[in-house]
Amino acid sequence: MYTLTEDQEMILSVVREIAREKIAPRAAEIDERAEYPWDIKKILCDADVLMLAVPQEYGGMSQGLLFQCMVIEELCKACASSGLILMIQGLAELPIELAGN
Repeated sequence: MYTLTEDQEMILSVVREIAREKIAPRAAEIDERAEYPWDIKKILCDADVLMLAVPQEYGGMSQGLLFQCMVIEELCKACASSGLILMIQGLAELPIELAGN
């Protein structure tokens, strides 16, 4: 069983609010236009959501991949395309973390 910390509960609460108030109202438009939602990425960036699994030594939050997946799930409930923003971020950051210099 995975127990969330208080910080993780707070982060999930913020993500749910962003998903409900900012992402869900635009979900159909994002899909219809098939354009990258730069405004949504900025919202997630401003909320520090893009740095969840990045180690603190590199400016991240060290929350781990499981928690990042939980956040992605919340985003995808509102808009699967917007959830991909965080998924792609994770795909790019892990190889750099493991083998970059």
